[in-house]
Amino acid sequence: MSAEKIQARRTNIRAEVQEHEVRGLFSRSGSKSHAPFVVWDISEDGMGLMIPEKVRTGDELTMTLARPKKMTIAAVVVWCRKRDDGEGYHCGVHVPQHNSRLIALRNAILGQRDGEVDPAK
Repeated sequence: MSAEKIQARRTNIRAEVQEHEVRGLFSRSGSKSHAPFVVWDISEDGMGLMIPEKVRTGDELTMTLARPKKMTIAAVVVWCRKRDDGEGYHCGVHVPQHNSRLIALRNAILGQRDGEVDPAK
């Protein structure tokens, strides 16, 4: 599937995420180094991330989340661009598998907003 089709489909069904709601660490395939990320939106098959370093379209990432649900997700970078404020990058990733994990994560975020889940407790 082309990056344009993935991005267009994801844009129509995404749910925005607050900066404090989902954070984690990512690494590139084959790398032992990790960098932090913050999710700014999420859909059934992808996420928008804020990251400190540039990644390339097609890079394979492993993302480890600690909250609101512990999980590891494999993703492929669809696009990456420098943030307007110059503080890192925005990127979009496609998650070719684990759609149920993304749905569970999105539901946990929405439940947290409704007071159903409190990750601090």
